[in-house]
Amino acid sequence: MRGVTLLEFLVGVSLFLLLLFFSYHAFDSQKHLLKNISAQTQPEDESNYRMLLIKHFLERSTRKLRVDPFLEGATIFFPDLSFGQSTQVNAFSVAHVTGLPAPFVRAGGNHAVPASAAITKQKTYLMTGSDSTGNFAWSYGIAEAIWQTADGFTVKFKKLTAGTEPEKGTLIEVELHGFLFQNQTLYWVSPGGATQPYLSTLDSFSYTWNNPSLMIGWKRGPVQMEFQCVL
Repeated sequence: MRGVTLLEFLVGVSLFLLLLFFSYHAFDSQKHLLKNISAQTQPEDESNYRMLLIKHFLERSTRKLRVDPFLEGATIFFPDLSFGQSTQVNAFSVAHVTGLPAPFVRAGGNHAVPASAAITKQKTYLMTGSDSTGNFAWSYGIAEAIWQTADGFTVKFKKLTAGTEPEKGTLIEVELHGFLFQNQTLYWVSPGGATQPYLSTLDSFSYTWNNPSLMIGWKRGPVQMEFQCVL
């Protein structure tokens, strides 16, 4: 049996080191490729995630309104952050239902509700029903004061919207949530008016309202999103 010569040993080691070098180079190239792919897909993944959160939240806002025909006919979308008082192209808000429906009757400047109604001071309420002429009407107000009566409660509301108020119908507790785009950042605006950054480094943001469809779109680098919410 012939032994391995020094030359053969050196050639074998050289080939092994060469194979090891190319294997490492291929692995390193693959790692850089995966890193670049990850860097490119991260903004798209985040945009998809944020889009799904908004879509789920907004579409869930109207579910509890469908239990009552009066509530279902009310306006819950506003092209600003103040119940439609001043239209903004970079902001919108939606009334998100948080309570249960209760009947009411308006008496002068106050509203009478039954004892079973869960009314909380300083909360916002949507009131829908018929006005003094029998036509459909809706309004939003904050419960400023509550008095207990023999039949239930009397509530004084601070009116938040313009237009005719309903004389009797159904009310329900809501929260006004909004979105504001400024300085390349989309902010989520809480019911108390506080702004929280939701999605940053946006190149553009837009929305289009065509009742009951809300189209929202934004551009972030190479990623462009557009999606529909049915309210």
